Amino acid sequence: MIRGLTQDEDGDERDTKIWVAVVSSEPYIRMANTRWYKNLERGSSLTVVMDEKQYPATAVRVQDTKLIEQMHANKFRQKYDFQDRLVGIFGGD
Repeated sequence: MIRGLTQDEDGDERDTKIWVAVVSSEPYIRMANTRWYKNLERGSSLTVVMDEKQYPATAVRVQDTKLIEQMHANKFRQKYDFQDRLVGIFGGD
């Protein structure tokens, strides 16, 4: 499992399971309008946790619609299948 750590407005740590897909050797995460997403928008730091090791990271919003479509249609759907379909139904970005 891969997790993302951010800080809420009150300073509390937010520990969130994240979905990752790799496109052209670059990792991409997908998130909806959640609290941890809002933390990143507000400027919170991001730490990625894999195998209990922590890595500082930077999140950048993807603007390229073709890349977004490729991630959704191919990578996330292939990797997460049924779970990905549910996210689509409930409005994941």
